[in-house]
Amino acid sequence: MTKRQFILSVAVSLITTTLACNAIRTPPEVNTDQVINNAALAPGQTIALPMETGEPLLIERDQQLEFSINDFVTPVFSGTLVCRTTTNPDTGTYDFFFRILESTAGLSGDIARIEVTNFAGLEVGVGYSDNSGAIPPTSVERSADGATVSCIFADPVKPGEASTYLRVQTQAIAAGEGGTVRLVTSSGQSATVTCRQPE
Repeated sequence: MTKRQFILSVAVSLITTTLACNAIRTPPEVNTDQVINNAALAPGQTIALPMETGEPLLIERDQQLEFSINDFVTPVFSGTLVCRTTTNPDTGTYDFFFRILESTAGLSGDIARIEVTNFAGLEVGVGYSDNSGAIPPTSVERSADGATVSCIFADPVKPGEASTYLRVQTQAIAAGEGGTVRLVTSSGQSATVTCRQPE
């Protein structure tokens, strides 16, 4: 093989390898469970929370956050909270999802509400997805200043159970750190974790 033939052979091999790598590259993950059928929520308003069915969204980030609610030093409820940030592939806007993924059985507390921030100054839509076997919320309220959206469980999430996703749809085109999620028991004990928020 001449030097020229060798160089051409190497070039063809590199091109073939590059094409093969591009062919197996996976697309962005699609959050196929979540949808756009939701209800508008104005500051100071409380509404029944609709169940959603429908469109795929792109998952921008999933955070799984451990939390524990204590009565002084005794745990009454603990588990894992999922904070999911998605983008709409058509509009580029951000939505925010919150769910108790799992909780520790055998404790004495429950979760009666989940309060999330910061949504002041934004138009907000809300809904929840139907995760089989999980506890759905019954209503949602928004603070007078619009900053806090609270998901309420008439049938609280008990130890060993999970909740469905709460979705907060926004028109925000960016997301960053600094949001909070406060999980509150029927007795008033609570724990707060930090999460993504609209910017």
